[in-house]
Amino acid sequence: MNKLCLIIICCFISTLSFAENEAYYDNHDNGWHWYDDPEEEQSTETISEKTPSAPPSNVSATEEMQALQKVLEEAKNKAVLYPTEENITNYVELQNKVMNNSRDFAKGWQAMLLDRPDLNFQVSHPTNQVGRQVYLDQKNVSQDEAIHAFFKDKGLYFFFKSTCPYCQKFAPILKNFAEHYQITVLPISLDGIGLAEFPNFKTDQGQAQKFNVTVEPSLFVVDPKAGKAMPVAYGLMSEEALQQRVYDIATQFNGDF
Repeated sequence: MNKLCLIIICCFISTLSFAENEAYYDNHDNGWHWYDDPEEEQSTETISEKTPSAPPSNVSATEEMQALQKVLEEAKNKAVLYPTEENITNYVELQNKVMNNSRDFAKGWQAMLLDRPDLNFQVSHPTNQVGRQVYLDQKNVSQDEAIHAFFKDKGLYFFFKSTCPYCQKFAPILKNFAEHYQITVLPISLDGIGLAEFPNFKTDQGQAQKFNVTVEPSLFVVDPKAGKAMPVAYGLMSEEALQQRVYDIATQFNGDF
């Protein structure tokens, strides 16, 4: 039974207890003995205090949470529409109960991570500045190894137009990327004019139609021995994004496609 249910039950029990007290003190056979409390009231209080905060067996936690949210929303709306001291107090008390549960959940989460550090995402993906840098350095090493291995027997086809501003911006990015990983790039000009970064180009002789090139720039990874090709990028992208894209392809296909 959740804490909200306990509040409602306690209020209900208090009402019953008050009625029982009146009946008790009106009962002259028992007398006006302040120490002679009714046993039923004592046992009810004890059970109420010791009731565990678990949902009833026939109610799921989801249903219980939905019920709690409805009660809380109703209390809030009632306090806003009818801002009496009683209504506002009731809403604040319910809200505090929810906040206390959230705080206990957060504490339990942290305690669990101390017992199970393998479940702590920040251990393998740190967010602090120093840890983040170490993580990125390790990631770059892993990416470099995978990309180098992937391009041992593959190259890149780079389709461009000399007048395309995106091609002009992408050319130096691609050149730096290719030089870093020692990748062979075959530049193919769609208008018969080269770019400063790729002066030794090939003029399109139907390759663009074969590769269904409709956007400039377009970049494809090609395996000449296997006679296979796959698109890598369309349009302008940063070197970091290009590195990530190639790495994803390399790891997805385990060096082959």
